[in-house]
Amino acid sequence: MKDTFELTIATSEEITRYGDVVSLDVPGEDGYMGIMANHIGVVANLIPGIITIRQSSNTGPVILNSTGKGFFEFLNNSAAIIVDQVPV
Repeated sequence: MKDTFELTIATSEEITRYGDVVSLDVPGEDGYMGIMANHIGVVANLIPGIITIRQSSNTGPVILNSTGKGFFEFLNNSAAIIVDQVPV
């Protein structure tokens, strides 16, 4: 079983891809959701908040502040986030 998954974040300005993601925290309408590899399929609405991406490399987590609403999908070890804006 694979220990990591792929993540794509799409905004109106760019598409960013992250590989070898170990875990992901996203701000859902009902609270924060934690996602790890091999998670069951999920589709959810997102609200503004902190997105935390942990990759398998020894670097610290990538922390993004989503300033708009959006959508999240996880299916077959692939995650996609579509949001209005994610300032770096």
